[in-house]
Amino acid sequence: MRPALPNTTSEKPTDNLRAMRFPSANQPEQDQELQDLYNAVVAKIEEAIHWYDVRKAHHKYRAVFFRGSAITLAGLASILPIAVSMFPLEWAPQRWVPVASIFAALGASCIALDRLYGFSSTWMRYLAYLLELQTRLEMLQFGWTRLALETRLVNSSKSEGLIASLNLLQNALSAVNQALKNETSEWVAHFTGALAEFEKSVTARREAAPMVLAVTPPSHGALKVQIAELDTLDNHRYELHLDEASQGEHTGATKAFTGLGPGQHLLRVTAKRKGNPVSSEDVVTITPGETTSVVLTLS
Repeated sequence: MRPALPNTTSEKPTDNLRAMRFPSANQPEQDQELQDLYNAVVAKIEEAIHWYDVRKAHHKYRAVFFRGSAITLAGLASILPIAVSMFPLEWAPQRWVPVASIFAALGASCIALDRLYGFSSTWMRYLAYLLELQTRLEMLQFGWTRLALETRLVNSSKSEGLIASLNLLQNALSAVNQALKNETSEWVAHFTGALAEFEKSVTARREAAPMVLAVTPPSHGALKVQIAELDTLDNHRYELHLDEASQGEHTGATKAFTGLGPGQHLLRVTAKRKGNPVSSEDVVTITPGETTSVVLTLS
């Protein structure tokens, strides 16, 4: 009759697969000092595994935060110009367009911080070395058990078993130390390269900033509206409409608009003179970086 398998479906799985724990096997007439040495090597490997496991989780959360923030900000930077184009003109949607550039810059900063401190790359590197250390631990335990069983079967001398055990422990410890050294060297190389790349990028942007400001033309213009014969209007009041959107009632002889997109805009003014409605309209052309002036006479 086959033994029943343990029911693990109701148990919550761990975040990572754990290294297998082998039952301890001793050689015939084995000294306690040799067993203590084996336990010390196993403890060192387990300590390294625990260190990488904890640090891996920390870098994972930071990597997810910065990468997720970069994706979200990039999406907002793409959607915002489309969304503000549907806003009413009285909301001055042109003012919100530069916010898309801010979102894009913040997203790029998240990517730069992730690359500089290596959250994503370190997360992957720690995971790889964690698996390697777990493999080394299992190989050591299996080799130790196999050596003990072989010694019992062939009845080899105590000195032969001691030499084989010491070689096994030394090779395992050397392999673990070499793995830790390789991981540290990779971290130093990555951080040094990321820092040099970051400094190079900052220097290039600092040098290019004055040139960009000098050659970047303005993207918006202004409009100045003057109402002729204002004193003949009832209560000296009139209502302005720009592109069919009401700009409210005004009493001054002039009204200025800023942040207007380039192109043609329909301007219409309505008021009352001696109780009778009067109006005037015109098509004005807005040129980026310039102020367009128009004088309207209501009739």
